Amino acid sequence: MDHYFQKFILLGFLGFACFFSVKAQSEYLVRINPASGNYSRINRLPGVNWITIQPNYTAFDEINQRFIFKGADSLYNSFLYSIDANTGTILSNPSFPVLDDPADNIIELQYDDSANVLYGLHWDNSENREYFVSINPSTGTHTLIDSLPGVNYIQIGPTCTTFDKNNHRYFFKGIDFEGFSHIYTINATTGQILSSPTFPNSLLEDASNFQYDNSLDKLFGMHKEYSDSLQYLVSIDPATGVYALLHSLPATEGIIDAPHYVSYNEVDHHFYFLGITPSPDSQSRLFTIDVTTGACLSNPIFPVLSQPFENVVELHFDNSSSTLYALHWGADKITSNINDKVNSPYFNLSPNPFTDYSILLLNKEYHNVVIFIYNSEGQQIRKEEFSNTSSITLKKENLSSGAYYISVICDHNQIGIQKIIIQ
Repeated sequence: MDHYFQKFILLGFLGFACFFSVKAQSEYLVRINPASGNYSRINRLPGVNWITIQPNYTAFDEINQRFIFKGADSLYNSFLYSIDANTGTILSNPSFPVLDDPADNIIELQYDDSANVLYGLHWDNSENREYFVSINPSTGTHTLIDSLPGVNYIQIGPTCTTFDKNNHRYFFKGIDFEGFSHIYTINATTGQILSSPTFPNSLLEDASNFQYDNSLDKLFGMHKEYSDSLQYLVSIDPATGVYALLHSLPATEGIIDAPHYVSYNEVDHHFYFLGITPSPDSQSRLFTIDVTTGACLSNPIFPVLSQPFENVVELHFDNSSSTLYALHWGADKITSNINDKVNSPYFNLSPNPFTDYSILLLNKEYHNVVIFIYNSEGQQIRKEEFSNTSSITLKKENLSSGAYYISVICDHNQIGIQKIIIQ
């Protein structure tokens, strides 16, 4: 049968060539400041054109400082990339997965930072059986550890796998052959199923986005309570499947589950997730929650992007360096496909060229306006933010005479880019 609803789903909008050619945009490894939502590029990842986002194919190796993910080149050939997190250099990229049967798969990667081993789940279609496997990131090959009797499906979408490096336990949410959902705990050394209680206990309940705090030795997750329509941070007992409500989370219309925007900081016990604020704002914000108090420490708008069809995806926190990493699809140069004349109906800049200042007139008043100015090489040289305005005075100030580009972001949507001339 066509096993799993989680076949290779590629992040399609990464490769839209109708606006940016493959040469004009690239994949980058980036660092994220969770307090501000800002990100900085570490290095370009040459040859990477797609990120496989479902099921979970990213992991972080804190021992060797490697960001590991499954991606594809322009010909859709799949590779397992290992990236040096400090330099952004591609250390290895073997073909992945290496399987005899196209109906087989290897999914849900988790790294054991105490044993220095990458693990995953492997469906063998000829045997109609699920296996727990170890994976060699340098070669892409896998080794069977043990079969997982009774497991028919692996639940994907929200993060439903995590790892306890203290006790070498792999957790995942799966479905048996009778259609019942369980939370499985695997002894990673032997592959033995240690426990598999029904989870959740009711169709009206659920908990997902698993994150394990090895310093507190607790399994956390997120749960929507239907009685009050609130999202809660919960602690989960993997042996019984019982979860306890800890703290209600800030009001959100929903949690963005894919690509993966949930991560965990074991150093400070911070739970990160991307949520959408209620309408009419409907903003995507990166929330930082203190799991010990439930306090929302920050929730900046995220991601703030300067070009259409850019993104920041697949967040992973490195507890060894206290750094939040991600993958970013962005333009190599901001000037790649910009016309000299504006074709946006949303703003007008006059005069242009100008000597001292120009007036940026918007089509209406916006709550939040951000302008980015780039030089002719595509380097950002100025950023300004404004609130509740329909016009902005753009001043020359310390800018030298010459050609620049201005990108206008209104209420978190780019409304246009225009070339400007300063005399």
